[in-house]
Amino acid sequence: MKKVLIRSMSGAVYIGLIVTAIYIGQWTNNTHVSFIVPTVLFGVMAAIGLFEYFRCIEKSGSNVNKPFGYMVGCLTYLAIVFTFTSYFNSSTVTSTAITSLLMVLLLSTPVGLFWQLFKHDRLPFATLALTLAGVLYVVLPFSLMKSFAFITEYSGLLMMTFILVWVNDTGAYLSGMALGRHKLWQRHSPGKTWEGCLGGLVLCIAAAIIVGPLFNIPYTWLQWAATGLMVSVVGTLGDLAESMLKRSAGMKDSGNIMPGHGGILDRFDSMLAIIPFQLIMSLLFLV
Repeated sequence: MKKVLIRSMSGAVYIGLIVTAIYIGQWTNNTHVSFIVPTVLFGVMAAIGLFEYFRCIEKSGSNVNKPFGYMVGCLTYLAIVFTFTSYFNSSTVTSTAITSLLMVLLLSTPVGLFWQLFKHDRLPFATLALTLAGVLYVVLPFSLMKSFAFITEYSGLLMMTFILVWVNDTGAYLSGMALGRHKLWQRHSPGKTWEGCLGGLVLCIAAAIIVGPLFNIPYTWLQWAATGLMVSVVGTLGDLAESMLKRSAGMKDSGNIMPGHGGILDRFDSMLAIIPFQLIMSLLFLV
C-alpha cells in the first residue's frame, strides 16, 4: 500500500510539472514566465537525463567524455531554445541562435576529437560517438519540448502528445494483462506482448481522434489518426530502446529521482523518440 501511495504521489508530481511547464505562461499571461519556467524545468530534466545516460553507458563497460558531453549538451539546449522562440521578438537574436546552433553541430565532432587527444582512452572515437549520441538522444528532444511549450500554437499539441503516450501505456498495460499471450520483444522487454501493443494502438488512435480536436489544433481527423498511430508505434519503440540501454548496463531503472517510476529516462523514454517525429509531422500538417 505504501509503495502504491508513493508511486501515485510521484506520478502526480510528474504530471503537475509537465502541465505547469506547458501552461504556466498562459495561466499568468506573462511572456517572461512563459519563457523562463519551461526553459528551467525542461533544462533540468535534460541535465538529469544526460547524467543517467552517461551512467548507463559507463556501467555497460564503455567510456564517455562527460565534461565535453555536458558542455555540448548545454550549448545545444540553449541554441535550440533560442532558435525556436519569439521571446525577444528580434530577427537578430533568432539569426544569432541559428548560427550558434550550426556552430555547435559543426564543431562538436572536431573539437571532441581534439579533446580526446589529451585523454588516455583506448577507444577515443567510440567514446566521442557515445558522448554525442547522448546529446542527440536526450538533450535534443527536451529542447524541442521546451520550444513546443513556449509557442502557443504548439503547446496544446505537446500536451496532447503526453496524453496520448499515457493513453497508449494504459491501453497496452490493460490489454496485456487481460489478453497478453505472445511476447513482443522478449530480448529487450519480457513484459510486453503483441496483444498489449495492439490494445494500446487502438486506444491511442481513438483518443487522438476524439480528444485531439479539443486542443484547437487545425488537424483533420485523418491527421489526428496518423498522430495517434505515430505516437503508439514510435513510443513503444522508444520504450524498447531505453530498455535496451538499461539491459546493456545491467540496470532495472535509469535512476531513482521519481520513486516508483525510476529515473527521467524511464519516465520520458517514449517522448524522447516521439518529439522529433512530432515536430516533422506538425511542420507537414500545419505549415
